Amino acid sequence: MKGLTALGVAAALSLGITNAYAGQNEGGFSIGVKGGYNTMDFPTNSQELTDDDGDSLVINGKKDEYIAGVHVDYLWPVADFFELGSQLGYSYYGKYKTNYTYNGVAGSTTYQIGDASFQLVAQWNIQKFFLQLRGGAGYFHTATSNSGADLDPTINKNTWNPLLGASAGLFLTDNFSAEIFVDHVFGQNYGNFIDLANADTIKPATMTSVGLGVAYTF
Repeated sequence: MKGLTALGVAAALSLGITNAYAGQNEGGFSIGVKGGYNTMDFPTNSQELTDDDGDSLVINGKKDEYIAGVHVDYLWPVADFFELGSQLGYSYYGKYKTNYTYNGVAGSTTYQIGDASFQLVAQWNIQKFFLQLRGGAGYFHTATSNSGADLDPTINKNTWNPLLGASAGLFLTDNFSAEIFVDHVFGQNYGNFIDLANADTIKPATMTSVGLGVAYTF
């Protein structure tokens, strides 16, 4: 009798733990939008450079500090509280602009950065909450426009860059969810304007973004 009682208690505890961690684990398609604060590893301080002929170049930079994006996910239930899947997305990281004066002639260069991304997704559901980890790559398009100098007016460059991200969120209803996200782009580190000028190719800067997102699951 004691053995049956102990077995019943163990089964009840097991069921309780399973139910505590079970959540919205039906999987399927979802579509979401996100927005927030984004940092770019571009220089913004004013700097004076001198070329080999002794001519002076005074330059400063200004960068947007936001991110906006949309994504489509598909998740497969693997366990009562665990899902695996993939995500396709597009993000716009804003603009970075440099203004300069070279031998009395003013000019500017503007960089606009966006990417289409593919990431693998792992998600843990605990009651009405979830934790998501992501990893993949983004196909970044950097459009550079120049004015006031003897440079090509427009230069476009496409590169692949690794991405990592994480989210913590809440299932508001059976279909709607909200999240706090952190994303990181492994890009180029431009510590100063010399690094930017000496770059072999036009690549996106290293970026980290933090913000909020909402999603609808079908």
